This record gives sequence, C-alpha cells and structure tokens, in this order.
Amino acid sequence: MAVVLVLLDALRYDYINDQTTPFLNSLTGSSQYYKHIVPSYGFCERTEILSGLKPDQSGYFTAIGYDIQGSPFFARKENLYVDRIFEMLPEQAKIPFLERTLNFKYYFRKIYSQYILKNRKTRNSLKPYNIPFSFLPYFNLTEDSEESPYENVSKQYSILKLLEESGKSYSLESFTSLNDSISFTDEERFQMTIESLRKKEISLHLVYNSTADHYGHDFGPGSQRLIKELQALDNQLEVFICECLKIDKSTTFIILGDHGMEQVLHRVDVIQEVNAIAKIHKLKLIEDYIYFADSTMFRIWYHSKKARVSFKESLSKSNVLTTYGNLLNSSSAKEFNIPLGDKRYGDELWLANNGVLITPDFFNTGGGKQGMHGYSPNQINSHGTCIVTGENTIPLFVEKAELSSVYSILKEYLGL
Repeated sequence: MAVVLVLLDALRYDYINDQTTPFLNSLTGSSQYYKHIVPSYGFCERTEILSGLKPDQSGYFTAIGYDIQGSPFFARKENLYVDRIFEMLPEQAKIPFLERTLNFKYYFRKIYSQYILKNRKTRNSLKPYNIPFSFLPYFNLTEDSEESPYENVSKQYSILKLLEESGKSYSLESFTSLNDSISFTDEERFQMTIESLRKKEISLHLVYNSTADHYGHDFGPGSQRLIKELQALDNQLEVFICECLKIDKSTTFIILGDHGMEQVLHRVDVIQEVNAIAKIHKLKLIEDYIYFADSTMFRIWYHSKKARVSFKESLSKSNVLTTYGNLLNSSSAKEFNIPLGDKRYGDELWLANNGVLITPDFFNTGGGKQGMHGYSPNQINSHGTCIVTGENTIPLFVEKAELSSVYSILKEYLGL
C-alpha cells in the first residue's frame, strides 16, 4: 500500500464546497475530514508536516534566516554603492541590436548575484529575490538549506528518517523546495507521481500543487479567477486519483491545504519607516543594523549597541508600526511557538496585523499582491484543510486540528 501526500499550497478551509470543488467536497462524507487545519506562525509548514514539530521545537520559522557562515554569497565592499546604483536603474530598457525591451533590473540582479557574488563552490541555491546586494552575504535558506530538515532536523522525528530505518522508500521528485534547481509545472508533478507510483516499491509519494497559492496571491482569495482555477484543479485531482487507483487500488491519499489566505487590505512601507528611525539616530546600514522584509513580517538585527538602544526606544513609539502590527514579545512568542532569541530570525520581530502587506518586501515586486498568508493562526482565514481518503480509511469528521498532527496521520498510514 502506498501513501500519496498531495500538498495543495494555500488551499483555505472554505474552498471545499459543492460549487467550487465538487469532487473534493464529495470525499468529505466518506473520508477522514479535518475541516480546519491550523498552521503555526511563519513560513516553514513542510517541516511541521514531516517532523510533527512546532517552530520553537524544530528551529524552523521563516524561509530565509541570518546566517553569515552558510550564505552562498560573497561580501564585497562596493555592494552598498551597487544597491544605490541599482535603485536608479530603469525597470525596462530597449536593446537596439536585439530589437526588444528587457526587464533591465531583473537581468542586472541575476547577473550580478550569480556571477559576481555567488560562491561557486556551494551547492546551495538561495535565489537573490529582491534582497539588496549588500544584504545577501548575511542570509541563507533555513528549511530548504543544503542540509534539509526533511532528513536531518530532529532525526528521531523525521518521517523520511523513520521510513529509511524501516527499510521503506519515499519520493520527493514531485515535491517543492526553494533549493530546487529545476522547476516543474503542477501538471508535470501529477504525471511524475503517477509514473513513480508504478514503481510499486515506493511507500510515500509527496506531490506539490501551487494553484490556490498562485492565484490567491495574484487575484485574491475571493476572486472569480481563483474560483475558476480551483474548479479546474478539482477536475485534475479527480482524474489524478482515478489514475493512481488503477495502478494500486489500496493507495491512501492525504489531500492537504497547509494554510489559508487573507485578502490584502492595507499596504505599509515598513522599510521606509525603519530607515527613517535609523536616520534620526544616525545609524548606518550594515555597520549598525540590517533587516529582512518578509511579506507579513519584518526582522531587524543589531550590529552595534547604539542600534539596539535606539531601535528599542523608537520602534514601540512608531505610529505606523503600532497601528499596523505588533512587536514580538516573550508572551506572544510563547503563545505562537515562535523561536524567540534564535539569531536566524532577528533581534527584533514585527508581525503585521491581519490583511496588512509589507510593501515593498524582499519577495514581491510592485506591491500588487491581492492575497497573502503568514498571519496569526488565530485568524480563521489562515486555516487550511485536510482530507484522508482510500479503501483503508474509516470516515471521521474533526472540526479543527493542528498542522503538526498530519505527522501522526502519515505515521499511521505508513505503518511507522
């Protein structure tokens, strides 16, 4: 018997209904149905699924962390100047001999980061995204780093490690990682999983689908475009499961929405606010402080005592920051299992309120996203969902379960 975990990125709990996803909805009455799946704060859901550990237990909280020793990028003295020049470059540029217009900033960033800053000896493939060039040498991937937590974090807990110890195998070729050098389409991943299932000897197949996440970000979680794409995905899933069952009728499917999505209501330039505070106190980037702008989280590291004192005094008094979010403290860190004090995730963390988007941030250009996730798990729209179906499942309805509990479901059906 094989287990297929279908990770439907950002499939919010209420996307399962008879109008939008009639096939998935039809499964809920005859399957194990966990209507609300509650993720932890942060952006490391895959670690939570495969280890059963919360961020403060696994050590994985955000996708990118402060890691000078592990960063695949070289530090160069001129990087700060390159940052300033880059900001003045045109977004588009006409190339006469090619007779076309190119995204000039995109190619400049790609060439400079790949061929001037990248340490060619490392296999780590952290992409530069929109991270300033002078910041790149300070950061590295966390859960998708070269030493993957799927295999290495808390080895006694890792599903993949348990499979290996039991003499069973797994397939990650249809899954996802920020460290992937090759990118596949959602359709290709479904087909690759079907081919993998034919090999018979593989116990766990992990397949990733980006539909709900991609269209939710671009058009919003309540948009007609997202509904249309979810209807198409529902049809794809019905065909995919039928094809899999033709190969092995005893296959168990865990169809998982790892988190939800919230409509963007406000956009806030936190970078501008923090740099304005730094200017008042005559603090210098890199020398005194550095920051990372996630879409719903802003993190600061202090490189000098002066910066620590100045920011501690000023951040809590900022009208912008107190209106649109909150600084993390020991109480909220404990409540949400956030690894407070872990250098990778900041000396100071600011968490955006529900529906607030940091614009600009280090991942998204233009601030045009209509939907976002990474907000408090107490918000109902942050919830995902889960359906476990197959001939070996006994119907069960659970109103609410934590994302980390999927780990126990995997163990049960894999016989671990």
